Amino acid sequence: MNRRVVPCLAAWLAFAACDESSAPLPDCPESVDVIVGAGLEPSFDWLPRCQAGSLRVEVRLSDGGSPPVWILQTVDFENRVVPPVRYGEIPQGTEVIGDRVPLATGSNYRVWLMAVFPRDDGSGVELRATGVAEFQR
Repeated sequence: MNRRVVPCLAAWLAFAACDESSAPLPDCPESVDVIVGAGLEPSFDWLPRCQAGSLRVEVRLSDGGSPPVWILQTVDFENRVVPPVRYGEIPQGTEVIGDRVPLATGSNYRVWLMAVFPRDDGSGVELRATGVAEFQR
């Protein structure tokens, strides 16, 4: 084999071995579509696939209230939550705020995906909603 071809072949093989799924996801943009799976422990996915800072599930009550039933957020206030996330599971680098309440058949819910963004005034960062979906069990 020609010696000039070998380095090119090695470079091509190294490039071909790169798996897109192993590349880190970007931080979530301002608008994300949230997809809710089936069941009482659904998975939450979103498009575009990106890293978020928090996922919040609320029950929608008949009196108009929406108390949280599960809040998941990163421990370092960075965008590190990657899709999909299953209800009740705690991915590495995250923590649950409060108690997780089991989802109930016949109830209405809302899930919020939140991302960490720099504050407009440059004084740090804040969580902002990037996606929301309503679902019923």
